[in-house]
Amino acid sequence: MGLRISVVICSTSFLLGIIFTHWIADSLTLWKSSITNDNIWTSAAYYSLLARAPGELGYAVVAVVTLGAATILWSFGDGAAENLMFDGASIFLYGTAIAVYLYKVLPSFVETFSSVPSISSNKITSTLKSEVLNLASANLVCSVALTGVIALQAARWWAERPDLEEEVEGARSEDTPQRRPGQKLKRRENPKLSASRLASTPKLEDARAKM
Repeated sequence: MGLRISVVICSTSFLLGIIFTHWIADSLTLWKSSITNDNIWTSAAYYSLLARAPGELGYAVVAVVTLGAATILWSFGDGAAENLMFDGASIFLYGTAIAVYLYKVLPSFVETFSSVPSISSNKITSTLKSEVLNLASANLVCSVALTGVIALQAARWWAERPDLEEEVEGARSEDTPQRRPGQKLKRRENPKLSASRLASTPKLEDARAKM
């Protein structure tokens, strides 16, 4: 159980760290009362650079996503009550993050940010501005969902910790010999001392007879 939780948390944290790096661009557009053309251009240039990254990096991300999803489904398949609650909610949030990334983030990378926009910072189109804002919002949704997965897995570990401690105590009690109430443990005597006592017994009896 602990190994599967560790795998889920590590893979989810890796994906969450990748999304957090996009805050370099998203911080220029999210929760801003006034968004300038320079902010839009900086975000567009950043995402355009990511869109032209080598494809091998994408394969690594897909491998981590698959590992995390397979581990959650494996744990959910055990059918325990804790697994149905915590892992069921984790599957929902994990699937939500994947769906948002597939239907919101990747199309924007392919259609809009696959090449550097051939515009200056003074001529920002409404389409580019909309794509930048939508991409920042999608990254925010994915980060919140993945954070929820980590919180659920940590809560599951915390909830199952007393059961693990009871199992450890039960295993220790089975290994140690049990003693009935009021029963004293027998002392093991040294064979050499026992033989010397048997040998000295006739001498003591002869000395008492003479007296």
